[in-house]
Amino acid sequence: MCLNNCRQRIVPILGLVLAVLFVGCQGTDKSGDGSRSGQQSKTFPYNVEISSVEGVSIVRCGAGGGSVVWPGTTHAAELADIIHEWCDFEGCLITEADLPQGYYNITVKPGKGEAIWPLAKKAFEDVFGLSFVEGKETVDILVLQKGEKHPRGLIQVAQPLVRGMNHRAGVYSVGAGSMEDIANIISEYFDDLVIDETGLTGFYRFTLAMDDSDPNTMFPAVERLGLKLVRTKRELPVMRVAATPEESPASAPASAMETK
Repeated sequence: MCLNNCRQRIVPILGLVLAVLFVGCQGTDKSGDGSRSGQQSKTFPYNVEISSVEGVSIVRCGAGGGSVVWPGTTHAAELADIIHEWCDFEGCLITEADLPQGYYNITVKPGKGEAIWPLAKKAFEDVFGLSFVEGKETVDILVLQKGEKHPRGLIQVAQPLVRGMNHRAGVYSVGAGSMEDIANIISEYFDDLVIDETGLTGFYRFTLAMDDSDPNTMFPAVERLGLKLVRTKRELPVMRVAATPEESPASAPASAMETK
């Protein structure tokens, strides 16, 4: 998975059911003659299906029911969120504003010994016309550090069997969380990469209280825990994800998507 957040994106919302992409996984066209027939699928030579009938893997859909992303499976999720959760790039992932619009149900079925991301990445390149360009750039980041005093808002606890968190109106009550958990909470409010440099290990009980409507209130909220959040710039590995204009299905008619 990528380092905490570092996303820069604008993906317009599309609340209606727009289209369904149909692709199988055997490397041959199921219709036998290269044409579509009913709900037959065009296929690609890797184990990612796109179908509404046979083991649904990618379906463009509405946003109802809540957006969730699990390992290998999503429900009503945007492409940028899916890519961010599934990628294994160790650096800063930046998704550009021109990604295909809408929400997707996606399931990846890797074979024995296969990872999710290579298969998903190949599907995103072939089906959505996305490009993944790696390099090094100087980027804005947020660094989580220890404050000058002992972390007074953190109470160390034993490693829990079950970890949980309550969140309501900007107040995060955590019974057993790590510094990574705090970095992940912070990353929900900023596009910049969040790096933990506290050096604190183990699990802590804490309450992080800020104003949900004002991300800048995260800075004093972190200080109340005895930590500090510092803005800076660093040269880091960067992967930029964008849609190739001539291949992107975002504005293409349904027939063009079906026969890609």
